[in-house]
Amino acid sequence: LDVRRPGDTDGNGAVNFNDLVTLAQNYGRPIADFTRGDFDLSGAVDFADLVALAQNYGTGSVVRSTSFQADW
Repeated sequence: LDVRRPGDTDGNGAVNFNDLVTLAQNYGRPIADFTRGDFDLSGAVDFADLVALAQNYGTGSVVRSTSFQADW
């Protein structure tokens, strides 16, 4: 059972810039794969998935930046 939080594409326990990059690379594609950004498994990486990532951005157990600006 995969218990990763929405946004954690790589399963490292944190939702960060790397996860955002993965989602961005697949945005708009017909993909049903949590690890590539389709967090609701709707069959597409879309705005709902981006919202899910944004809601969890900066969370997790890995040392990380606390904002997108810091990562950028």
